[in-house]
Amino acid sequence: MEIEIKAKVKSLAQLRKKILALGAKKITNKHQLDVYLSPPHKSFFRTKYYLRVRHDFLNKDKHSFDYHIFHKGVGACSLSDEQEAGIQDGAVLLKILKQLDFGEICRINKQREVFKYKNFEIVLDKVKKLGNFIEVELDGQLKDEKKYTKKITNFLN
Repeated sequence: MEIEIKAKVKSLAQLRKKILALGAKKITNKHQLDVYLSPPHKSFFRTKYYLRVRHDFLNKDKHSFDYHIFHKGVGACSLSDEQEAGIQDGAVLLKILKQLDFGEICRINKQREVFKYKNFEIVLDKVKKLGNFIEVELDGQLKDEKKYTKKITNFLN
């Protein structure tokens, strides 16, 4: 189970300064293209499900095939069951899925900066045609969703 908050923001530069001032450490940069798909028997558009092929252009060995089921979160936090498999070649998998009649919903192209602060992973995203976003996720095994949600919310305040 994953618990996180995602929010649209105006200035990544201001957030970056605040995050670094807290003592967060920058871990890496990423350039990712996410291709969201629906299986032939069911549309995943605007549902609690998503199926994604992720291409990572800066880390060539970090492509993945992901399936998420979102659950009602607490407050602004979202909860999801996440299944992720590393794959060698996202383009080949995408071609196979399309030949099996999986439909493409959309593509999300983003530049990411990943930071670590205590038990938090903080990601600043610049998403092509959509804007700037922050994502805050608490590392660890989820045992008490309200407790973890409160920790993330307190961190953001």
